[in-house]
Amino acid sequence: MEGQTLNVFYNRLVLIPKLAQYFQYVLNAVGCLLIIITLILIIKNQRTPSAALHEGLGPQSDQLPSSQTPLLQDDPQDGQPASSKS
Repeated sequence: MEGQTLNVFYNRLVLIPKLAQYFQYVLNAVGCLLIIITLILIIKNQRTPSAALHEGLGPQSDQLPSSQTPLLQDDPQDGQPASSKS
């Protein structure tokens, strides 16, 4: 075998599978890197419940509405009830 036949044989049966194998390892490394970055961001952004209470976010969310709480409130911008808007 020589000439163009040898080049085609080498390209299709040796070179392309070898490149695909290397590309597979590159994709695996990128995937692992993305998973590690995601885990780092999740751990970094986690907050304890006591930290949320210190910021003033917790106490209002714990209160339940009473039977006297209005269901619809007036919009302070235009003075119309929220139910009359179309």
